[in-house]
Amino acid sequence: MKDRRAVILLVLAASAWACTTDFESPDAEDSTTQDSTEEASDQPPDQPLDQPLDPVPDTNGADGYDILIEPGAEPTVIIDNTSNHPDFDVLGDWMELSSDLAYLNECLYAEPRPGAHTTPDATATFRPYFPQSGLWAVFIWWPHGEDRATDTNILIHHAEGTALRVINLTINGGQWRQLGVFRFNEGQDGFAVIQDSITGYTNADAMGFLYLSP
Repeated sequence: MKDRRAVILLVLAASAWACTTDFESPDAEDSTTQDSTEEASDQPPDQPLDQPLDPVPDTNGADGYDILIEPGAEPTVIIDNTSNHPDFDVLGDWMELSSDLAYLNECLYAEPRPGAHTTPDATATFRPYFPQSGLWAVFIWWPHGEDRATDTNILIHHAEGTALRVINLTINGGQWRQLGVFRFNEGQDGFAVIQDSITGYTNADAMGFLYLSP
């Protein structure tokens, strides 16, 4: 009789353990899934390693800066390579070049040099006098050629910082091309600098500025 009671107790204990396992297991899985989801939501989205975090500087040409000035809207302030100091100033080795594509048929050029983008050796500074503060469109003119630089750096120092433009001098020359619209203060605090390159000859020809609005 005692043996039969022992067997019954063992069967009841086994049944109770099985029921407990059946009900607790799904809860445990749901809890694990929820925790994993919450942890994932706190993680920032993955960013491809081959994608730059900062925007790439604009370039002229088929896929970048290639904006013609509107007909009849020439810059009101123009600085040419023949302008007097301090409107136009150069550092380093620049040589004169005559070209039908150059503004007023004359410009300067600097030879390509290794390491120019890291430590520029030849620079040309265009420093106009802005008669009033406000938004100004900035334009550039160069004579294109097959031996010119494909990645000439132009730094535009304006009232809100410095902008970099990278242009291809092998194409789209002989006319005004727009580099963007920037805010300048009245006076000569704002200016633009052309740097020599490693990929070809760099031209320092002319830059224009057109007032748009306050």
